[in-house]
Amino acid sequence: MKFRLCIWLVLAVTNFGLYVMFASVPTVRFTENKGQWPAGILYRAQVDGGAVFIENNSWTYHFYDAKTYRQWHHAGITKRPKNISLQHYAYKTEFLNASSLNSWNTYLQSSDYVNYYLGNNPQQWVNNIHHYERIVNPNLYPGIAVELTGLTQGIKYTFTVNPGHSPSVIKMQYTGVDHIRIDKGRLIIQTNLGDIIEQKPYAYQLINGIVKTVTCNYTLKKHCLSFDFPNGYNPSCPLIIDPVLVFAAQSGSTADNFGMTATYDAAGNLYAGGTAYSVGYPTTLGAFQTAFNGPQNGTDVVITKYNANGNALLYSTYLGGSNYEVVSSMIVDNNNNLCLYGATGSSNFPVLANAFDNSFNGGPALSFVMNGTSYSSGTDIFVSKFNSTGSQLLGSTYIGGSQNDGVNHVNHLTFIANTYWEYYIDSLQYNYGDQYRGEIQVDRYNNIFVCSSTRSSDFPTLNAFDNTLGGKQDAIVFKFNPSLNQLLFSTFIGGSQNDCGNSILIKESDGSVYFTGGTCSSDFPVTSAAYSNQYLGGKSDAFLVHLNASGNQIIASTYFGTSDYDQSYFVQSDSKNRIYVFGQSMGSFPVLNTSTITPLHNPGRHQFIARFNAALSQLNKATVFGNYTTQVDIAPSAFAVDRCSNIYLSGWGGNIITNGPPLQNMPLMAATQSTTDGFDFYIMGMDSSWVLQYGTYFGGGLSQEHVDGGTSRFDARGKIYQSACAGCGGHDDFPVTPG
Repeated sequence: MKFRLCIWLVLAVTNFGLYVMFASVPTVRFTENKGQWPAGILYRAQVDGGAVFIENNSWTYHFYDAKTYRQWHHAGITKRPKNISLQHYAYKTEFLNASSLNSWNTYLQSSDYVNYYLGNNPQQWVNNIHHYERIVNPNLYPGIAVELTGLTQGIKYTFTVNPGHSPSVIKMQYTGVDHIRIDKGRLIIQTNLGDIIEQKPYAYQLINGIVKTVTCNYTLKKHCLSFDFPNGYNPSCPLIIDPVLVFAAQSGSTADNFGMTATYDAAGNLYAGGTAYSVGYPTTLGAFQTAFNGPQNGTDVVITKYNANGNALLYSTYLGGSNYEVVSSMIVDNNNNLCLYGATGSSNFPVLANAFDNSFNGGPALSFVMNGTSYSSGTDIFVSKFNSTGSQLLGSTYIGGSQNDGVNHVNHLTFIANTYWEYYIDSLQYNYGDQYRGEIQVDRYNNIFVCSSTRSSDFPTLNAFDNTLGGKQDAIVFKFNPSLNQLLFSTFIGGSQNDCGNSILIKESDGSVYFTGGTCSSDFPVTSAAYSNQYLGGKSDAFLVHLNASGNQIIASTYFGTSDYDQSYFVQSDSKNRIYVFGQSMGSFPVLNTSTITPLHNPGRHQFIARFNAALSQLNKATVFGNYTTQVDIAPSAFAVDRCSNIYLSGWGGNIITNGPPLQNMPLMAATQSTTDGFDFYIMGMDSSWVLQYGTYFGGGLSQEHVDGGTSRFDARGKIYQSACAGCGGHDDFPVTPG
């Protein structure tokens, strides 16, 4: 078959612009409370760096220091104090003597909707909630209506005073505000996060079809705001008062969402998975702070589905408990259900009553400052499944032991009070985001397989090749039935040192699995006929294991790598049952059975692709690519081999990988983007002869694009579904298509 590399850039932009693909969607929208938030909240508007809660006769604002929070996430290789805290500010605007019973009308309903699975009480799970661009209370005061409209960087609120009624009854009391003043006609609210500005009010009347401007000023007495009309107005016609509230302290998008993983379905729809940080209803007004590793700063998993053309947001689903969650991998099964795997620190994560395990096991406290995540009670793995609309949780379970599960880490990355934390390059946690590796897959019967890592000696095992934790951290492989209420097999795989599982592949003909990762163990379980049954030395070796369908026997297992750092991140196969891996090496990784064709196949590069026979006894093809820097160039993000043995891969680069140089001098061919700012994605394709057919950078000219760990995917046509943390540093320069 003629090589036809058709890489479509279908990118899941899940940071600093969740709606960046859809210019018609306003930044601020109003979401109805149907039980997902505390009683008393009618609507919630997500704004940059905070939220506005619409209540019966008041509005409550809660902001946080988004700049600092994003610096936690994007600071790169920097030294930071471990006892950092996050600044907040909250205040309330109450309408004095307003009507006691209010009802709101909604307008301009969104086509997309949102589902909330927050906490472990199914009665509080709600779905199919739409957003609104405009909400109106027609009787805030008798004869006076108020309308709220979402804008790009704020909210416009409009009062309509009907004939026979007076605007003098409108009185807004500000609580929780220490410094408030009128300056050049504007209301300035001073906070510890910056100024919030209510623009000079504009008032007008429509008289005989002509707009007549009415002079209008603010009046402020003891934090109570009202309106003054020095020149009067026509009381026989409606009066419109139209201020605009601008959150000048912040800039950018509506929420902090960090891209982790992406996948697709049979129709080509894109599913983007990430972690979302947003504030809850404040229990304290005024300035306050929360500790980084406190549950107040927890993140939830957010899943967003786009249509195949990328021009319509279909839904978003929030999943999580009261602490931190991350999602590492997603896949759609044969019934169009979305399956996902990740790590949670919440004892009230949404699990079903019939789950395999509905109790949180936890572990020692653990923090990853650069990822903006912290687990005060340790972590468990979660595995969950949603229907195609995201509106029903079909299965959800914990799995784990008494130590940390689902994360790849070393002990000295935990918090120590009043000391400094510095990014540490470990043998297996080599790139930013390597904490959250692992993969989920499904077979033709919709059974669910996961490859991950654990430090728990009591991790649940069943029909296992190995029931015993070999070192401080082992790789694990386990299989669930489609309902996630029965464990079919579960096994440790590892030696006496640290090991991690990164990727898994199901062989449909017999149900066996291949999986790959990294090991520091010289006694990792390998087979005698393997390509290499001796540990090659250095910081770590890559491994590749073939496990039988029952999970209790290793069919084949091999080391591969060099005498330096080596790790394998993805495994794939072709129609001839040959096994491919994609990873990194700092040693002299072999170049085998490939012609020396610039810019590929030259020794000394630090990303490798290797092909083994099915028995893992022969390495029959291998190459390296990149440039001649002293560090790796990209962190692997996605990998595929199609039925014609064409190879596709992606990764991201920049100096937040192992403190190395910015991404540069990568092999280019028919490039969509031939230049880079040093912080971009790199996407590559080779034909079945391993000849470069496509190589391109992809990213903005200023932002530091990356992924926070996790898997993205190519489909069978070479279409990439790539999760991205884009717009980093507040830049809105990620390349997106119109519409």
